[in-house]
Amino acid sequence: MTAVKGVVGAAVRPRTVGSARRRDGKHQLSSIEQDEERGRALKTKLPLSLSLKQAWSTTSQDASPTVDQTFDEFQKIEDCIHRHNLEKLHRRFEEGNGHALDLEEFTTAFEELLGVKGRREQVKAFFEKIDYNSKGFIDWNGFCSHIYLELHEQDDAKVRSKEVKFITPANQLSGPHKDSLCRISHMSDGSLASCSQDGVVCFWSQDFRPRRKRLAEIGQLGKPKWVTDMALCINQSKLMLTTGDCEIQFYEMANFEPYCQLRKLESIPLRACFWSNPASHHQECIIFIGDKQGCVTVIITPNIYEAFKYWKLGSKAEGVPTYQIERLLDDNDAGCKIYRWSLHSEMVCEIHYFTELNSFASCSSDSQASLVLASPSGSTPPDLLVTTSYGGGARLRATIPTKSRISDDHKVFKVSKGVSTVDFCPSSTLMVTGSVDELIRIWNPFLTSKPVATLAGHGSPLFSVIVDSGNNRLFSISSNNTIKVWDMVDYNCLCTLLPTSHKCTGIVEATHHNPVSRVLALGGDQLAILRLQEPPGISNSAIQSHKGGLVGVQYTPYFKYIVTACDKAVIKVWDIMTGTCLFEFSADFKRGGGITAIDIDESGRRLVGGGEMGEIKLWNFNNGQCIQVLDKGNNAEVTDIKFVTVNKNRYIVAVGWDKRVNLFADTAGESLTQVQRPIEAWISATEHRHKEDILCVAFGSQFMATSSYDGEIIVWSMVSGRPISKLNVPECKARSSGHFFAHDGLADASVHKVLFLQTRMKSDEAASLVATSLQGCVYFWNHRTSMLMGCFSAFTNTISTMALDGSDSILIVGGIEGTLIVWAIKDYCTCKESTNSPQKLAQWKAHSKDITSIKFIDNWNIVVTASSDGSVKLWLLNGTLIGTLGQTARWSLTTHTSYQPSLPHTLLIDQGLSEVKTSPPSVALHPSSSTSPKAGQQHHGAAPDVPVIDDLEDNELADLSDMAIPKTNDITRTSSVGKRLRHLRSAAANVSSGRHGVYSLLPCQPLQDTTSRAS
Repeated sequence: MTAVKGVVGAAVRPRTVGSARRRDGKHQLSSIEQDEERGRALKTKLPLSLSLKQAWSTTSQDASPTVDQTFDEFQKIEDCIHRHNLEKLHRRFEEGNGHALDLEEFTTAFEELLGVKGRREQVKAFFEKIDYNSKGFIDWNGFCSHIYLELHEQDDAKVRSKEVKFITPANQLSGPHKDSLCRISHMSDGSLASCSQDGVVCFWSQDFRPRRKRLAEIGQLGKPKWVTDMALCINQSKLMLTTGDCEIQFYEMANFEPYCQLRKLESIPLRACFWSNPASHHQECIIFIGDKQGCVTVIITPNIYEAFKYWKLGSKAEGVPTYQIERLLDDNDAGCKIYRWSLHSEMVCEIHYFTELNSFASCSSDSQASLVLASPSGSTPPDLLVTTSYGGGARLRATIPTKSRISDDHKVFKVSKGVSTVDFCPSSTLMVTGSVDELIRIWNPFLTSKPVATLAGHGSPLFSVIVDSGNNRLFSISSNNTIKVWDMVDYNCLCTLLPTSHKCTGIVEATHHNPVSRVLALGGDQLAILRLQEPPGISNSAIQSHKGGLVGVQYTPYFKYIVTACDKAVIKVWDIMTGTCLFEFSADFKRGGGITAIDIDESGRRLVGGGEMGEIKLWNFNNGQCIQVLDKGNNAEVTDIKFVTVNKNRYIVAVGWDKRVNLFADTAGESLTQVQRPIEAWISATEHRHKEDILCVAFGSQFMATSSYDGEIIVWSMVSGRPISKLNVPECKARSSGHFFAHDGLADASVHKVLFLQTRMKSDEAASLVATSLQGCVYFWNHRTSMLMGCFSAFTNTISTMALDGSDSILIVGGIEGTLIVWAIKDYCTCKESTNSPQKLAQWKAHSKDITSIKFIDNWNIVVTASSDGSVKLWLLNGTLIGTLGQTARWSLTTHTSYQPSLPHTLLIDQGLSEVKTSPPSVALHPSSSTSPKAGQQHHGAAPDVPVIDDLEDNELADLSDMAIPKTNDITRTSSVGKRLRHLRSAAANVSSGRHGVYSLLPCQPLQDTTSRAS
């Protein structure tokens, strides 16, 4: 697959990579050579997209699939394409009629050249993906364009999935520090601890408020200390400080009282590290001290608690128990071992202990020993001990026996300008270094000759690099306070934050990443906090199908794919059989904004979508190619969009905030560059028919129904373009709860969803149109007679969407609290009006937020629900959860044991909601009649006069003057209702449900007058 990308000219992101040459010799390997071989084996396991992209230059050219080769069950047919097969495939296209291949020729070519026998159905599906306009043949340019676009969108999808954003500006904390910070660390609960050079130590609460602070001072007179570094001994409840007086001081973490101190270090300690072994219940500990002379002092104790007791018995100096560090060589009671390795010719910049490597790393600006990786005690046999050496050996005090390592006992990494910072990634076993030369280098710890990769992008020397192994991220901070976030898998820069954005002033002296609270702490004169931005309104603990709220879900039976779209303008394609994400791409609207509505054509190959800023695009959703752009001439939001076929003529209908029906001729994408305009006759015919924003459109036979924010439903003739009837949703008071949605005393009857019952379109007696309202009611009309034949309360709260099965026997209703109810409507309102509710088949809690889209798949009897909580779930009609799109484990629709519920079954079923009464609301049904009640009179079975609409002025259309246009239950409404609220996202107000189920109703959000707001 990657080979195709190289052939069609797709660019691979540049990066500098170092790799060792292959060793062909058969001689015995030394210890260093064994480590290098081990490093090469480790490198092949690294999850680097680079190795995948370069694999074709070596392995794929030599290894080609045979004719009878067996492929993975889940392997895409595109992945079977190799570079050496492309030229043969190209010749097949050239030999074809018109330099193109039809389905049979394409299948034969794939079977002969690629060895994919037995997979004709997959080859056919691949052909249909490229032939999006159903021409029946594809050419070489179309084939290459499909492969290129698919790979290009896959790269973009990877970048989007790893997108990182900070909440800016940084939170500048007001603390007790008066000098530059030298160290920032975090406790086990995620709270921070900071230390400044003037000896002030501050412990912060989880909401970043100073909790405890203390000045490090010794003696009765309170002699202040110049502190160079701090290390937390969390499991021992101790705090370790190194000072400019060549001391190591230990404090009680509870009360910050001095406990003991080690004195007379050889040189001024600059960096400190404390490590305890969890396998020994944190008794075995190692203390590392890097000093000004480039030496590292290592103190190893098998039992730190015994060592603390012994050190506390030392003579007091300035009122603190003091122990001379050279006594550790002679006193066996302490049980400690001490080493002092001379590793660099310059001072130590950083020192860390990496448990996975059982080694410590020390870095310096020394060009000959920039980074040294070694074990704490060394492995040199006693017979190889030598005297004092320099530059890689051991130089100890005269009172301490000298010890030197052999050359194989440590690893030295050389960088021309030294290494100023280092960190380690356990998940990929890589070391990361930053240098004065503004470059970040990625090292295999077993290969010292050359880095694995080099990252460039900073404009000043690197000050700190921090690895977030859990998320495969790398944070780098330069001396000019520029922050970059890198991906540790493919080494892309995910985010760049300039000082003008985070507003951190002064020189940053200390940095720290807290994986618990997901913050990046910067320390100058004071502490500043940068918090990673989370996707709005979505819980990290839940399985996410999208990073944004879902706005639509569609299904194509031809490919057996589910297509979803979110308000972040991202579209994803899923395999319904396994739940895996096959492809995703961005809508890339020029005016910005997210997607608001999508639909798939009858062939199941093209997707149309509308946006918040009025843009409409047509895509081949298999590769993300934009086939056509539809321009309706304004920036009003598109609320619904549909493909429709009338008398073999194909159209695309879009409705929205422009209060008109925009009808476009569906040319199947014949022109990829032409911007298409809507049909003018339809614009003039439908303009000013709706007085408020149109929210939904539905089609049945040759009729169209549109609903608006003011509760008005208009039924249109698709042949003539004229309205047939106007319906109004009556005021409805749900008896089950007594709650009443209102604006200024008027019930909000906004109709967000209308559906035609396709099997009843030719009936004059049965209800054929279904509509929902924000009042929780479902209405059944006969669109021919305009008679309201049934109404029942499905929810005590707002209905957000609904769907029907193919036989119109099941109605599935979703609410804003995330509940799903299945109703049996096969015999409901089939011949006469009904005063009862249909039978409720099932009810369960499907999502934590409002359900925005429902799709029923008849072939499998599966319900697909999408929600603003970012998840798409598949259900059986009895409430059994098949799985959530985006989950790690795959499922099989034919194997029930593979279903992976994201919540326990007892929590999926909302026991409290089963108590909802389904008695019909207080709405009278009105059969057609010539008798009209007086104003304000309550209707009890009688119907008002059927007025004829007198504003039909479309002379260019068919004359329908002899057709009476009935208008039922016309309720006077004021214009102060305003624009509709998007997903009811206004200020929340609690509504008591009066029940005590496992799930109570989520806070209801009342509709407010938004006339003054900008639409």
